[in-house]
Amino acid sequence: TLKRSALGGFGQAANGVGLKKNTRRPERSCTFSFRARSSKGSFTGGVLRVVSIFVLAYVASSLGWLDHTLAALILILGFVAETLVVAAEVARQKGQALRENATRKT
Repeated sequence: TLKRSALGGFGQAANGVGLKKNTRRPERSCTFSFRARSSKGSFTGGVLRVVSIFVLAYVASSLGWLDHTLAALILILGFVAETLVVAAEVARQKGQALRENATRKT
């Protein structure tokens, strides 16, 4: 026999029949150090982006050069700086993985 829920649908069985087992997936076996390593480049790039945008906008504003065109260029340059940092970090990690694989094979 099923209990009718307040919303009009049928909920769990009153006698325990038909109850779902805990269907949670097991935790990933990923370690914290791997997560920290994989996000280090993104973190560094994001911080560099924000700091470079702030510094460039501050300097341009102090000199009286800041307008909508230069502000847009500064934003684009900030994202370019972030992209370069992340790309360099990914290349470094790939190179490190290749060195580790070459060391294991020998």
